[in-house]
Amino acid sequence: MGAPNRFPTKRFNMKGKEGSQMLSCRHGLVLIFLGVEYQFLVWDPVTGVRHFIDPPPARTLSARVNGAVLRDARVDDDFKVVLVAVEGSRAIACVYSSKTRDWGNLVSTMLPPKASVGSPPAMNFSKMHSLLVGDSLYWLLSDRPTSLTEAFSHAPCPSSILEFDVERESLSVERVPDLHHTKDHEICVITERGRGLGLLTLSGCNAHFWRRNSQHDGDTSWVLGTTIELDNLLSLNPQKEAGHIFIEGFAEYNHVVVLSTPSSLYTVQFEPLEVKKLHNVGSQYHAFESVCTTGNGGHPDAADVPRKTLKKIVC
Repeated sequence: MGAPNRFPTKRFNMKGKEGSQMLSCRHGLVLIFLGVEYQFLVWDPVTGVRHFIDPPPARTLSARVNGAVLRDARVDDDFKVVLVAVEGSRAIACVYSSKTRDWGNLVSTMLPPKASVGSPPAMNFSKMHSLLVGDSLYWLLSDRPTSLTEAFSHAPCPSSILEFDVERESLSVERVPDLHHTKDHEICVITERGRGLGLLTLSGCNAHFWRRNSQHDGDTSWVLGTTIELDNLLSLNPQKEAGHIFIEGFAEYNHVVVLSTPSSLYTVQFEPLEVKKLHNVGSQYHAFESVCTTGNGGHPDAADVPRKTLKKIVC
């Protein structure tokens, strides 16, 4: 990307952090789980400031752990880390505050049973990062196979959305519509301008937008909205690239989806429609958004508008 959206690449280098897992990018901060050190790292790539955080007391972190970082809207230097995990038949969450430098109380909710009748809940997190809409964070959960037959029958299919209300510190889970075994890399939670929570799914070379409607009785339903032909939009060969389009991430403040094919990487803004083809395709990309004032060397300024920046963060 061109100036002023581009930061020096060396600021995003995390060499020497083997076994690390990228969990979240938001508000100019990056959340990484350092597996070797058994710590969380909150990192500002623009300023270089790093905060190392020990996990909650008496918690053993398994592979089914995810998290999110967000700044305090009232105090720019303060931030929160929301840790979520799946333990058996329940989901749990805990919040770390940089203001108190401590973890809060544990909250939990029961997971819904699997789609197959009589099967106990067994879920993993999708590879997609969390999405912040209003005061709530959202993660996709996939049904985890409970037998060898089920494991070889189809790829993981995201089936539920985990919601954590940051202000109320409450946790809930809801099922997503039947998406006919949409694979993990073909679905992500998104937000459309002024329309709240939504889903983006891929099928062949088509992108489908689902909208969540809230009922008066508190129930929700999902409605299929717009469908966009990506082969025309991205000039793809449908015979070669159908089924090989991956959703890499979503930049929530700029409403930009990051898509990859075997040969190219794209950022796609759907409202208004804008496509950019990026070069130097690598193995891991994360949508990083920060704020800066032109001419200040790229330092954050909360009074300015977020600029979208796509950077490959080397871990």
